Amino acid sequence: MKRIASLIIALVAGLSAIPSARAEDPAKTDTEEITDLKQVVAAVPHEVLVGLLSNAGKQVAASKSSDFLRQKIEGRTATLKLKIERVEKDPRPNQAQDGYRLKADETPVREGGASFKSILWVHFQADESEKIAKMKTGEEIKVTGTITQAFIRAQRFLVLDVEISGATGHAVDSH
Repeated sequence: MKRIASLIIALVAGLSAIPSARAEDPAKTDTEEITDLKQVVAAVPHEVLVGLLSNAGKQVAASKSSDFLRQKIEGRTATLKLKIERVEKDPRPNQAQDGYRLKADETPVREGGASFKSILWVHFQADESEKIAKMKTGEEIKVTGTITQAFIRAQRFLVLDVEISGATGHAVDSH
């Protein structure tokens, strides 16, 4: 009986050493440039994402998810292609008087069985103002900047909020 117990313990220990299909090299994922909002949500462990699917634990799971995003995503560089919903003067205090920001179209993001509505704000460097001010709703733009805020809210639906600051951008050809 002791021998069987030892074999079972060895088997369980061996299985726990096998990386899951979702596991990735932490060194790579913590420094890799973000090129898709799905990568942001993928930083949240699967067991926490599953908590977002039940109404009973949704708020707690959203808080835990946001903690992971603060640790793993904020401060990383992102280069994203997006469609403009609106362009406006940047209302944040201590911004250049002619600073601009844009809100991207709300793109759905799906990860781990959970669907998110994304809200993405991009704040541009002051020297980008003239170019960004001319951009219109519906145009596509490729932006590069630093993710300064990323969190998940649980309302009637799940919301992924991301803010990029110090960005540069250029129009994407529609051809």
